[in-house]
Amino acid sequence: MSTDHSENYYQQDEVSLKQILMFLYDGKLFITGFLSIVAIIAYFYLQSIVPTYESHILYGNPSDLTVSKVNRAKFYDAKLIPSSVKTLEAADIYAMVTHKISSTSFKEMVFSKYGYLEKLNLNSEGDDIDNEIYGFIDRVRKDTSNSNDNSTYIFMRGKDPLILTSFLNDLFHEADKDTLNDLKEIELNQINKKILSLSQEIAREEIVLKNLREEKIKRFNIELSTAKAAKIDDIDLEKISVMYENTNLSTIEKTSGISTIFPLWYLLGEDFIEQELQQLTNEIAPNSTGLIQLNALLGFLESYKYTIDNTISAADISWSLTPTSPIGPKKRLAMVIVLSIAFLFSVFFWYVIEIFRSPKR
Repeated sequence: MSTDHSENYYQQDEVSLKQILMFLYDGKLFITGFLSIVAIIAYFYLQSIVPTYESHILYGNPSDLTVSKVNRAKFYDAKLIPSSVKTLEAADIYAMVTHKISSTSFKEMVFSKYGYLEKLNLNSEGDDIDNEIYGFIDRVRKDTSNSNDNSTYIFMRGKDPLILTSFLNDLFHEADKDTLNDLKEIELNQINKKILSLSQEIAREEIVLKNLREEKIKRFNIELSTAKAAKIDDIDLEKISVMYENTNLSTIEKTSGISTIFPLWYLLGEDFIEQELQQLTNEIAPNSTGLIQLNALLGFLESYKYTIDNTISAADISWSLTPTSPIGPKKRLAMVIVLSIAFLFSVFFWYVIEIFRSPKR
């Protein structure tokens, strides 16, 4: 009994499949026509869609040669500029490049510098032009799936592959060059700050020495007047000169002479004091050992030149190439999907037509 039931089931299934095939065969003209119309519409629609291209750039840490040359160009003198002792790592330079290409203002600068307003034929004004510029530079994106700690994948999508590629290359060219200039500026700023500090210290020292010279001239004038009034002649200029050279200026300021018993006018005499006054008066600028050292340090810093090879790159950049094929739309895939859906609809429509034509069937 069960065997007869199974045979009957397979017979009914075979008949049902035959009926389906006959049903599709009867509607072949309708289904074919419907698919043809949909295919033509889909084809022209896909052809009207402007293709989307993607340009990309991959950059990573600078080479060991670049890091070595940058560090050799730095100013090393722990006594003069303690902060200059620090050496830069590859990750530090890499971070500077990343910061620049992530900066909206930097991208706007590159956009304006290389004339992309004219290249894109943007004729809007006011807020509209700002929105269009921002919309363009905002297409620069980072692909996190293809990036890691040592390299970054940057891409840009749009309708004109040549402009996309040019902008990415210009952006990274400026970021690379500007990073090296920043490294130079950092060093020169440190040196200029120290030069300013030394200049101020030298100016203060010169003022102190100038005041001491004026005080000394004033003191010697007083002593000369006293010597002339007392008619004291020089006794031993060579001996007195040695004695005078060992005299502390602070002593001259605080006391009337080297000795509280014998004043300067008595010990030095009129002729010697006149010679000293003439020498002090003819002295163009006061000087001292400390001032000489300060001027030597200042000259050393002013003569420093930041020299670095311009052929090096702040990052290991794989430059962008103009894409030859678009990434979208996927016309073949879209056509397959549309035709598949159209076939299902055509079968459904034919089924509805057959219901109204032959209800019993």
